[in-house]
Amino acid sequence: MKNRKPDSARAICEASGLSLSQWKQAKDAGIDVKDLDAMKAFRKTIPTINRPPRETESADPDPDAEPMTLDEMEAELSRPGLSPNDALTAQRRINAMKQLTQYRQATGRLIDRDEVREHFIRAASSIQSFCRKFEKEIPALCLGLPINQSSPKVKDRIREMQTEWTNLEGEFWKDHPEA
Repeated sequence: MKNRKPDSARAICEASGLSLSQWKQAKDAGIDVKDLDAMKAFRKTIPTINRPPRETESADPDPDAEPMTLDEMEAELSRPGLSPNDALTAQRRINAMKQLTQYRQATGRLIDRDEVREHFIRAASSIQSFCRKFEKEIPALCLGLPINQSSPKVKDRIREMQTEWTNLEGEFWKDHPEA
């Protein structure tokens, strides 16, 4: 069975490893564009661009490493001896982070630090008051009771405390867009 010659420009390009613009260059140079061998020979004459190899980040970033803040990225950008490619990459990352932050602020998906701080203060205050109440009530609950009767009462009070803490977290996320 005879090999069929590709008939469309796209098929010829795929078979010979050329782009459509290179196919057009070959056609303009007077090369028979239907002849695959001639097209492959033409491909060998095309100069290749010698680019320096890209420095790729490792696929497994250090899990203990802290992510860089915008300030740290900007400081990295002003480091002397930074190659133009690295500087361009760093600048693009900074711009992308700034745009992402602006988008999250605009859509309400960025949690304000003061809001989180206020939530933690309320939670800590609630936990502290519940622990004080627990300290005062336990002796009265367990007075004169054997351990097998006092343990369930203590467990019930601890479960109430855990429920209270869970409710505090639910209040924080109830109306938040991230929930």
